[in-house]
Amino acid sequence: MSTNRRTPLLVAGAFLFGTLGTAAVMSRVRSTTPVAAESAEAQHGNDEHADEHGETEKHTDEEHGEEGHVRLDPAGAKTAGIRVEPARYRPVQNILTVPGTVEASTERVAKITPPVAGRVVRVLVNLGDTVRTGQPLVILDSYEVAQAHAAEHQAESAVQQAKARLETARAEINQAQAGVAQARAEVRQAQTRQSSAQVAVRNQRALARAGAFSQAPLQAAQSELSEAQFELLAAQTEVQTHLVALQRTERLFKEGIASRAELEQAQLEHRQDQARAERARARVENAKQTLARERRVFSGDLLSRQAVQATEAEVRAAEGDVQRARQGVIRAQQDVRRAQKEEAAALTALNGARQALIAARANLYALEGTGHAEGSGGKITLFAPFGGVIAQQLATLGETVERSTTLFLLENLNSVIVQASIPEKEVARVRAGQRVEVTVAAYPNVRFPGTVRTLATRVDEKTRALAARCLVSNQGRRLRPEMFAQVHLAAGPKRSVILVPQNAVVGEEGARAVFVAEGEGYERRTVQVGETRGAQVEIREGLKAGERVVVAGAFVLQSEAQKGELSEGHAH
Repeated sequence: MSTNRRTPLLVAGAFLFGTLGTAAVMSRVRSTTPVAAESAEAQHGNDEHADEHGETEKHTDEEHGEEGHVRLDPAGAKTAGIRVEPARYRPVQNILTVPGTVEASTERVAKITPPVAGRVVRVLVNLGDTVRTGQPLVILDSYEVAQAHAAEHQAESAVQQAKARLETARAEINQAQAGVAQARAEVRQAQTRQSSAQVAVRNQRALARAGAFSQAPLQAAQSELSEAQFELLAAQTEVQTHLVALQRTERLFKEGIASRAELEQAQLEHRQDQARAERARARVENAKQTLARERRVFSGDLLSRQAVQATEAEVRAAEGDVQRARQGVIRAQQDVRRAQKEEAAALTALNGARQALIAARANLYALEGTGHAEGSGGKITLFAPFGGVIAQQLATLGETVERSTTLFLLENLNSVIVQASIPEKEVARVRAGQRVEVTVAAYPNVRFPGTVRTLATRVDEKTRALAARCLVSNQGRRLRPEMFAQVHLAAGPKRSVILVPQNAVVGEEGARAVFVAEGEGYERRTVQVGETRGAQVEIREGLKAGERVVVAGAFVLQSEAQKGELSEGHAH
């Protein structure tokens, strides 16, 4: 409660206290009766006599400009709540006080506008509501946002399709590379057979020249036929085994258990088995023909030539196998290149789809702003960018709004800007970062702390003052824009002054006083007050350091003094 509000209550309380019996414990020294006057004059003479001998010093009524001495015994002082403290010098800062105007901080004022055209479907706050950061304010329905959501979903589907295409291409690459490895293995096998056949040709020719052939070619032909038949049987067995495996894999693939890569691997193995079976079958036929030929040769004189021709035929067959195997390698390599091209195309398509998705989402976020929400609808929510109060509400339910339509004006008055006018001659005493205190007429006893944020670059040519923008903490949001204010800036060196609590000072402007404890009473002392500093007030004249000042109960004493003055006036 401020001093101005307490004063009437304390004065009324003091009168009531006197009415109920304080007169029993209080008595005034001064009286309107002749005896009292004579006593006062005698006392005055004694005081002057004491001054001449230097034994004591008394303040006369003329020195303090006002009569008033209240005597109160200890019990009465305790009942009245009297408390005294010695007056002391305290260091204070010189204060520069200049006029100012309260403004809303531009950093804490926001016009809430929609990021996209739409229709207001729900208003979530009202004028004067206090909102927090991120609180939803209004919901809009926008056709553009709905289209943007659809474009985003379409781009997401394109990305998934491109990923599937890329996975298929990579599976084909793996399969083709496996085919290349298999074909190269077949080339090595055919080259080995070719080398063996070439060695056999040289040996047969040497044996023929030496005349070493008898039944050996026939036996060799029979042996070759047996080996070819055995090889054919083994190849047919593998064909049957892998056929069963292929059929099982096809069934599992249809049921979704086996992958396409497993199916294609089983198909490749089956084809390879069939190729080996065909080669074995061809070998059997060749072996049969060779055996028949050897038998004819054995019956004549053509053994040596037949043996050589047989081995030469094997060489030619091996050479054919080598050529066929090499062609298989070439085809497999071509398959790899085709699969790699498909992979590159699929990767390009995937990157394009991803870029399209990024663009679609960027467009969606640009339309929705901070109101983005998952889903395919066109509804967006606008949120409070910071905590504050809804100063204006322009949003109307069902209204169609554009991007530039202001829906709300949001203000945060937790801190405000007070623009102070610094006289030209005082500019040197003000700097950015300097601490200030602000007061306004509506709350005269409340000081709002702040700091000087910026200074203008030039002096106003009309007022000859420099504008200083001060950031001020607005506790309770009591400072309102366009209020007039007083800005108090600490300037210059500190100085020592006598400070007393504001409750110790009584009286009206121009007749301020304090009560000083003297002996068994309290003397009313007229003082000249200076600046108020928080709960303390500066005493410039009328009080000395060390004197015991009434800091609690001064209004009770003031009431008693006023009653005494009234009584004296009636007596006169």
